[in-house]
Amino acid sequence: MRNKIHLSVVSCQLLVVSCLLLTGLLAFAYIVPLSADTVTLKNGSTLEGIVVSEDEESIILDADDMKMTIKKKDIESITKSEYIPPSESYKPPEVKPKNPLPAEINPVKPITPSDSTKPDFSSDSGANNISGIALSDEGKTPEQIEINNLLRKLVDKNEKEPWKISPELTEKGKSDTAYLISLMALPSNDANIRRWIIYSLGQIMQSSSPALAETAAASGEKPTDNEQIINALKLVLSDPDEIIRSAAVEALGHFKAPEKTAYLKPASPAGREEKDVLGQLKNLMKSIMETDTSVSVRFQAINNLAAWYDFSAIPPLIKALGNEDGTIRSAASDALVKFINLPEEEQAKYTNPPAAEARITYDIIPMLLPKLREDKLLIRKEILAILGKVKDKRAFDTLKQLIADRDPEIRMLAVVALGSMVDKETVDVLLDMMENDPDKTTRIQILQVLQTLKMQETIPRIIELLKDPDKEIRYSASRALRQITGKALGATYELWKDWWDKLQGIK
Repeated sequence: MRNKIHLSVVSCQLLVVSCLLLTGLLAFAYIVPLSADTVTLKNGSTLEGIVVSEDEESIILDADDMKMTIKKKDIESITKSEYIPPSESYKPPEVKPKNPLPAEINPVKPITPSDSTKPDFSSDSGANNISGIALSDEGKTPEQIEINNLLRKLVDKNEKEPWKISPELTEKGKSDTAYLISLMALPSNDANIRRWIIYSLGQIMQSSSPALAETAAASGEKPTDNEQIINALKLVLSDPDEIIRSAAVEALGHFKAPEKTAYLKPASPAGREEKDVLGQLKNLMKSIMETDTSVSVRFQAINNLAAWYDFSAIPPLIKALGNEDGTIRSAASDALVKFINLPEEEQAKYTNPPAAEARITYDIIPMLLPKLREDKLLIRKEILAILGKVKDKRAFDTLKQLIADRDPEIRMLAVVALGSMVDKETVDVLLDMMENDPDKTTRIQILQVLQTLKMQETIPRIIELLKDPDKEIRYSASRALRQITGKALGATYELWKDWWDKLQGIK
């Protein structure tokens, strides 16, 4: 049986779930048609709702959650049709500053390596093949024998709580990182053991000081543990097993260091050579993101670049928005949102040249907007989703133009993005579109956005939609009014108009 997938794939699955949730949001745009019963009274008035019960003398009409008893002697006719209740599952983007990605698409922020994440490394084949694992105790130090025993336990199928053992392996490995690396490099070792080792090496590197001790580099004789780990992990990036490669990429993501404080090694008797290790890793991740054949490996490389705030990765990330694989598109989208919503603690790093110049060079919004005029539907959809999350007013004019796009899905995504920019100008644009757009689904989507905004100035124009010839529009309007006002007056124009006029003091 194939070994279960490492943490990076579990993280990938989490992102796929996030992608499916985002797809569900877009799918809602194709709203289920609504229908209802029409009751015509003898006085000429009409009422719309659902006839939920009737007897010889009267009927009970449910008009948008308001039940009315109507005597049959007052009814001229009843036109019945099947009713499918309107969905209220859609919620446009929240109108509050984004925190922080992942969930939630959340919309979603990038999944980055974490101590608390627990991959499933269990493996029936590895657990039953202990004798085939290259873990000889002969000639080993007591510490190395302890490491061997911990690894044996980790792949033992009878071990119910391997995560109580994993921290022990990490602690023991700190005393002999070279031995752990030698075991990882042996192809004869079970892949499950190699993944456990890679995970522990990542944890060891994460727990090290970002600015490596100068005393360890002063001798020039032996690389620091972190340097050994990084060099070893780079070697397994060419492993034929994509799960090994993905584990290595994720482990490399644990490296944290200022841009130019890496390993100092004597270059000559006269001085030392400064190595930009983090810069090298960033370049490596960009190459992996574009060339590796595995989605899970590329996904983890994108997450590393986002965690490191590598602004030079922005152009290839924008290109990845048009990737055929939804996981890659979503990872790239989440990474770009993270760059745009740069946390305050990170902003300080980009306030002085040359870092500030690099950030300006890669200002993302102006790079995204021209691509909305292209014909590539996938990339346009991803960019609109990004704009809906970041609420950048520079996108307003472009979004306003997209309201007239020939593609209904693009129009609705533009509506959602505009709905995140709450101000009078935006609301006026949405109201005009609500009244005049030729696509009924788009109009209903706008009503969904407006009912979430709950702005009182929208009420009179929504009330006018209760006279619309389309029943679905009328019901969506009545639902929006109920959400905005808390009143349940059904879908009858006269009731709502009378209520509004009285509220405004109009006789």
